[in-house]
Formats: sequence, structure tokens, C-alpha cells
Amino acid sequence: MQVIRDAGGTAADPPRTVADAAAVADGLDDPRLRDLDETVRGFMAAADTPGTGGRATARLAVVLLGIAANGGRRIDLVASPSLDGLRSRLRGESRPEAPAMPRSLVALLDEAVLTWRTTSDADFWHAMAATAARPRGMPPVQHLREQAALLAVVAELGRHDVRPRWLWATAAEKADLVDVLITAGAGRAEPVEAVLNRVRTLTRGADPVPRAVAAELAQMAVAALAGVTTAPPPDRRGAVRLEDRPPGPNATAQEAADHRAREDLRSTAHALVALGGGTRDRLAAHLFRGRLSALYVDMREQARQYAPRSDRDLPGKARHRRLLEVLGPLDGTLVDALDRWSAALATRSPEAWRYVQVARAAQDAIEGVLGRMNAAGADTPLFPVGSPEQVRVGIAVRAVAVELGLEAGEVLLGDVAPPGDLLAGLRLRLAEVREDQKRLTYERDARMQGPLLATVALRPKYLAALGGPLVRTLTATATAFDAAFNTAFATAPPDPAYVEAAADHLLDAAQQARAAGAALRDFDRHEVVHLADLIQEIVAERLERCPAPLPAKGAALRATIPTLPLPAAGTSLGHSWTVQKAEVLATLPAEIAVQVSAAMNLPLDVELDRLRALAEAHDAATEEQGWTVLRILRAYKATASRMPVSRADAKARLHSVLDAIALSVLRQLPPPAGR
Repeated sequence: MQVIRDAGGTAADPPRTVADAAAVADGLDDPRLRDLDETVRGFMAAADTPGTGGRATARLAVVLLGIAANGGRRIDLVASPSLDGLRSRLRGESRPEAPAMPRSLVALLDEAVLTWRTTSDADFWHAMAATAARPRGMPPVQHLREQAALLAVVAELGRHDVRPRWLWATAAEKADLVDVLITAGAGRAEPVEAVLNRVRTLTRGADPVPRAVAAELAQMAVAALAGVTTAPPPDRRGAVRLEDRPPGPNATAQEAADHRAREDLRSTAHALVALGGGTRDRLAAHLFRGRLSALYVDMREQARQYAPRSDRDLPGKARHRRLLEVLGPLDGTLVDALDRWSAALATRSPEAWRYVQVARAAQDAIEGVLGRMNAAGADTPLFPVGSPEQVRVGIAVRAVAVELGLEAGEVLLGDVAPPGDLLAGLRLRLAEVREDQKRLTYERDARMQGPLLATVALRPKYLAALGGPLVRTLTATATAFDAAFNTAFATAPPDPAYVEAAADHLLDAAQQARAAGAALRDFDRHEVVHLADLIQEIVAERLERCPAPLPAKGAALRATIPTLPLPAAGTSLGHSWTVQKAEVLATLPAEIAVQVSAAMNLPLDVELDRLRALAEAHDAATEEQGWTVLRILRAYKATASRMPVSRADAKARLHSVLDAIALSVLRQLPPPAGR
């Protein structure tokens, strides 16, 4: 029997498992169905005998054309065209036949399609069963694999005919029908024939099961006849979708109560995760698991820094005040509910009943806040999509909902992760607030996979501040490093010494740029320092991908980025800020200096010194004080950004000073536990 070939002459085996299977209405999973899915995936992945798919499609030709044993030559003829020929005909698509295909073969394909369409499902499955006997001498498992491959072909060809789309009420409903088929075939001399005979009468309630859907069920059953494989445990998102089956009639009262608690928690978690709409978490909510309310409060407070886009647009402080007025007591209720959840999770108890009421209270608070924000006011939503409130607060509330739901998934798995670094969220936000870090990340990512520095990072805004000879040195060493890195990885094994030498030359040129920048005006010096930091970041990134010992060198380089005017060791951050702020203000005209000073009237120096004292004492109030300092830094960053372009030097210096304060605060925080 010939193997089906595609137009290029290569073996055209069809998919071994059923893709795009019918969906489940409630979006939940079932433990038994997970095992069956794992079974059919593993079973068909092991079917690596060349031509299995070709033989499967030839067997389908036997079914469709009714070819008897003496019609083997016609089987060869039908097995030669590609599966695409059948597929395109069944879908009513254009049929670009192979130029050398005889008209007789085209006629056979047309005949097969006509038979497919005019044969009832009952007759089709009867014919399938009639050809399902295991040939003498064929190993049972090989026979099961060929039959499973045949059923995959049937499911793939018939899926287009399932209209309207087939929808399972639950995943358990689907698994139960597969078990019906497994029972029909278990222990039988011809198990596949028994399964297919049972498929012929299979129904879902009063509804017949469409041919493609029935083929998928039968493929699972045939694979399971060789043994069911236990699926690996789900992750926490999968646990939220996994609906436990009720305990049996002989279950104890405690077992029944545990099941109800797990299902109550899973139902609440599933509803919370659904609030995220499947969007990517842009706020790193998992870093706030120690205190989820911190993420909500932080994003709420960021509304204060909103810069109006027109004269009619509300400024940040007014928006923040209006937001709190609209939410009213819902704001405090949400914070309290999230804190109670975080406290419950910190116990790491695997008992679902301990979390149910706390999770429900958090769900009510979250839905209350979102409902209030989306409520109509004067024929329009209070906070329409795209408004600063929705972009900041609405997204944060949804991110918190998803993370809380996923944390409930950990409870369902019986494996609650430890709280981790309670300051992780604060550390992230301190890093994000720094202008130097934002630019460094943006420009590093903007490189994509192009040349390292020669044509991308060395931009005119940097080069204008440097002399011609130094620019040529930077460009030459950057080009040489690109070449060394690419050449090293083109050989096997890579030559670390060659890459390291080129890296050292480039870093030396960057150091020369730093030295030259020291004599420049503030704005240009800031740009040159940023260029040197960017070079160092990119070199570190490349070295970390090289063989030892270069990754260690890359890590050491990254540890010294960025280069900022940090206060001397032992110097009070509060005093350092006061001195440097006065120096920046002294460079401004009196009128602008007064405006900037008035905008920066919060006691940052006092708050910095208080943070240092709390951090050194390992006081529990360190986290909240860190957020207080961060909010002041954000406000001052907003002030610096609004300074006129004509004061670029003072603006760059103020940003640099604030970045240094943010980095110093980050280094003052207690290290994560275990480090």
C-alpha cells in the first residue's frame, strides 16, 4: 500500500492528534479528560512508524469506496493523491491537482467525496467497524495506533461540516462519553471494532454526535485501550479551571464538605481570573503577593501625577480627589479585603475552607469598585475606557483580581508558595521611576537583533557632545565587538578570549567618553554618561550569553550600571538631597526657581532620613515608608519633566539627582530573605 505524498513528493502524514477540538461552554477542565488528553498525545507521539498516516488514509478510501480485498490496485491509486485533495473538495475550495495526476485518480477522489457526503453517520461507522479488524501478524498496539491515526483523519476532514459549532456543556460530559467507548472495547477480541460499533449509536442526550466529534472521542478511546496516562499536575492557572468531580455516594460528610469548599473557592477564583480578559499582566502583580493592596494603592496614587492634555482636562490632583469621591467607602473596603486575603495566604494552609469567605469578600469588593467606575453618569460612564482612571486604577484592580484568583489556584493545588520578598513590588517601582533606567531599557530593547552599537546606539544626540576622534574610536570598537561576538558563535566551540578582548577595547572607549563628558555642560554630560551606561549594559548582556568565565564578568559589569552621582558612604540621603536641590535651583532664573521650589515643597529630606532609620532597625513600617518616599520622587519627577526646554541642563541634572536618590533608596532597603 502506497504512502500518501504531498505535491513535493514528501510523505504527507496527517495530524496524529485532533486539533481545535470542540470547546467547553463553561471553560472548565475535568481531571479525567486531562488524563485522556495526555494519553492520546503520548500515544500518537509514539506512533513514529513512517507511513502510518498514509495507511490510515488508504483505509479511509476503503471505507468510502467500498473496495473489496481484490481491489488493492484501486487502493494504491487513491492512496497516492495528497490528503489536501480530499480536504479541499469537502470544503468546497479550489482544487489545484498535481499536473501528472491521471483523470482516473481525480474521478476516484470525487467519488470518495460524494460517498462521504451521501453516507449517513450510522452507515459510515458501520463501514468503519467492518474494516477495523486487526490483520494477522500485526502487533495489537501498532493496530491501535493506525486506527487512531485513521480517526484523526476522519475528525480533521469532517470538522468543517460541524455547523453550528459543537459545544460541550462540561468537560466531564465529554470524558464520560469517552469512558462509554472504552468500556465497549475493553477486553474484546476486536476492541476497535467494538468501539466503532458503539460510536454508531452514541448520543448526547437526544442529540446525535457529529461524525468529526465522534471520531475525536473514538480516537481518545482507542488510545486509552493501550493504557491511560496520568496527566501532570496543572499549574495554578490550570487549577482554577479544573472542576473537581463530586465524591461518590459512600463519601463521608467531611469529604463532601471539603469538595464544596474547594468548588466554592475554585468558582470564585475562576470569576476573578476572568476579569482580566486574558490580557497580559503589565503590572507584575505577582511581585505584590505579600500585600496585594499595595499594587492597587500605588496605581491609585499615580493618578496624582497625571498631566492634563488641554485646558479643559482635569489635572492629576483633581482627578485623584474625584476618584476617591466616586468610590467612597468602596476604596477602603477593597484595601481591607485584599489585606485580609494576603494575611490568609501567608499562613500557607492547603485547606480551601479557610479561604472561601475571604476570597468572596475580595471578589465583592473588586466587582464593587469596577462596577462603580463603569457606572453611567450623565449618559456616559463615569470613567470611560481610555481615561487615566481606567488606564491606571481599572487595570490595577483587574490585575489584582487575576493574581488573587491564581493564588487561590495554589491553594487548590495544595502547594501555596511562600510570600517571598515583601518589598519586591516596591523595588520594581523604584527601578521604574528612574529616568536613566527607563531610557536604558528602551534603547536596549529597541536594538532588536541588529548590530550592537555601530549603527543603532551611537546616535547623533550622543555624538554631538563628543569630539571626532573619540566618536571614530567608539564606532570602530563597537563594530569590532559586533564582529568578534558573531564570529565567536559561528565557530564550535566559541572563543571566549577573542570576545573578551574586543569587549575590553569597547569598554575602554566608553570610559574615555565618560572622562571627556566630565568637562561638558550638564545636559551633554548626562547624555554621554547614558551612552556609556548603554554600552556597558549591552556588553554585559552579550557576555552573559558566552561560555565561562565571561558570564561572571558580564554580571559584574551589570552590577555597576547605571553610573549616577550617588552620595558618599555614610552621608545622609536627606542632607544630600537638600544640598543638590539647592545647587540645581541656583542655576535657574529667580522666577522659575521659585515655581520649581514651590512644586517641590514636600519634606523629602525628612522622609528619606526616616526611611533609613526604619530600614536599619528592620522595622515593619519600612515598606510603607518606602512607598511614601517613592510617591514624593514621582511628584518631583513630574515637576522636572515640566521644566522648560531652555533649561535642559538643570532639567537633566535634576533627573540625575532624583535617579540617584531612587537608586540609593533601593540599596537601603533590607535584602530579600535568604540573601
